[in-house]
Amino acid sequence: MCGIIGVISSDQVVRRILKSLKLLEYRGYDSAGVTTIKGNNIKVRKKLGKLANLAKSMEEEPLEGNIGLGHTRWATHGTPKIENTHPIVTKNSAVVHNGIIENYRELKENLIRAGYKFHGDTDTEIIPNIIDFFQNNGATLIEAVLLCANKLKGAFAIGLLSKSNPDLIIAIKQGSPLIIGLDEEKKSCYLSSDASSISEFCCEVTYLEDGQIGILESNQYKIIDFDGQEVAIKKEKVSNEKCSDLSGFSSFMLKEIYEQPKIIKDIIAKYDEQANKIDFSKINHIKIIACGTSMYAGHIAKLWLEEKYDINTSVEIASEFSTKKNPIINKGELFFFISQSGETADTLASLKLVKKHGGYTIGIINNANSTIAKLVDQLILIEAGIEIAVAATKTFLAQLATFAFISGIEVENLKQSVKLIQQVLKKDKEIYKIVKDGLAKAQKVIFIGRAISYPIALEGALKMKELAYIPAEGIAAGELKHGSIALIDEKTSVIVIAPEDSSFSKIVSNINEIKARSGKTILIACRKVLDQLRHLYDYAIEVPEYISEVTIPFIYTPVLQFIAHHTALLRGNDVDKPRNLAKSVTVE
Repeated sequence: MCGIIGVISSDQVVRRILKSLKLLEYRGYDSAGVTTIKGNNIKVRKKLGKLANLAKSMEEEPLEGNIGLGHTRWATHGTPKIENTHPIVTKNSAVVHNGIIENYRELKENLIRAGYKFHGDTDTEIIPNIIDFFQNNGATLIEAVLLCANKLKGAFAIGLLSKSNPDLIIAIKQGSPLIIGLDEEKKSCYLSSDASSISEFCCEVTYLEDGQIGILESNQYKIIDFDGQEVAIKKEKVSNEKCSDLSGFSSFMLKEIYEQPKIIKDIIAKYDEQANKIDFSKINHIKIIACGTSMYAGHIAKLWLEEKYDINTSVEIASEFSTKKNPIINKGELFFFISQSGETADTLASLKLVKKHGGYTIGIINNANSTIAKLVDQLILIEAGIEIAVAATKTFLAQLATFAFISGIEVENLKQSVKLIQQVLKKDKEIYKIVKDGLAKAQKVIFIGRAISYPIALEGALKMKELAYIPAEGIAAGELKHGSIALIDEKTSVIVIAPEDSSFSKIVSNINEIKARSGKTILIACRKVLDQLRHLYDYAIEVPEYISEVTIPFIYTPVLQFIAHHTALLRGNDVDKPRNLAKSVTVE
């Protein structure tokens, strides 16, 4: 969600800004812009839509300067239009900003009373105006920045250029990530909201902490806190992992679906010889907190943890948990926080709340350098590699594989899961044909499952909503008769997850209920079940029989990923960058 790039150098910077912004595209955005200072003039270029639109305008009319900021914006305050696109420029300042300023209305009203005019609808526009206000009243740039930073409430990452100090980039960090890197050889300094976007230029970076301000020059930088006191610089090595190559696939999502067997193999190799490092002997309750796909992984983990350790486990939506004023945290309670990015704002807010009340926290994260990874008491990396497509695929199964080890599940089950996934991947073209014939034009889709298949149904429905833009709902099959069955008619497609497990006879009853109401049924099951229920489905997707119930999510999830991908593709949607969505949701 939104991306910030800043470059100050002895050379022209626009090309490097655009290259780095390109690496941030996966985070999601609806507009993009670049600003530079040349001489005593602030130049800005903004475009709606794809970054390619901005790059094309730069080719037609180059923007010059040795210092600049770039931004990809995902609208939170104000609609996607040029006036709201960053950088936001005033007479003396240019600002890019991630996050939300919670008290912007009050600050904006004060500025309007002081004679300042606003041209857009964003909360960001108050920032350069506040800086200008203090400088117009005699403050130096750094003094103005400090006064501004202490007035803002919320979570924010800010990059600032000022005509008063045209050889500096100012970075302000509170709640949202900001990273500084230095290329000493080329005398260039970089600012970014994501280290991967500048790893080509910098082998070491500094992660700003909350309440810190970075002051960047071309060959050095320093850090001060919100009181103006200089802070020691901590440098960390940054991975230069590259994953922008489609490797022959038509989309990153498809590529990442096919990467899943290898990722689970890698997790097995890493954890196979390791003892479980979590001591559950003194734990009397486990709470899993997450959002979206990560939360559904948490629901499956709950079943495994309860079965293995006989410990009551609950799953909470992070955005709801974080609203609690006084959460009940008991002695002997363990908290898992699951986040693909490690920057999910709702999950981060919940983590801070738990830590404030003394809870012990473990992070299940894919980014070792993320904010959540740095704050938890214990970090467990899923190490799935960078996931480019907005819709999570490989990170979901990597989270499950990691929890399988945490839950003490025999490694042989995971080894068998790798083979089963590989068999499912061979069904790609077959699933495409079924989707083309039976789902591409669907008006509403329901996913049903029981027991461990219910969270899989929830994840399948989420993928369909995210990618195909079709109203979809995941329902515990036993709950159909308690109201949701009213939705079933001849225009309803129902995708049934039907492993031959302990709840199989009941899911058969649910399928009969659906057929009795003219619902169109797509049954996902093994050959034995498909032969047995031939009279009950309109379409069928055959999957291998499960080895143990642990392997069920690894068999059925890739099928649902294919279904969502192919449905979106057939409807003409961008499967890697679905509308209105961001890879890393850094606002609450």
